[in-house]
Amino acid sequence: MEQINPHALIAIIVAGIGYGIYIGAESLEKRYASHDQISNMPKWLKHIGGALMVVPIAIFVALWAFAKF
Repeated sequence: MEQINPHALIAIIVAGIGYGIYIGAESLEKRYASHDQISNMPKWLKHIGGALMVVPIAIFVALWAFAKF
């Protein structure tokens, strides 16, 4: 059995946390919409969650590509 690369594991965990934040922001946005309230917090949380989903994986892939070539 192969060992899991710790850097890949950290990137996957951070991306999972970002996904959770993004989904939570979607739910919060729907809750605000149902009560006719306006808030910028769900928008900012979606941006933060989206960045946490994409950036660690992109960094991991970039580091892998630089090490390969």
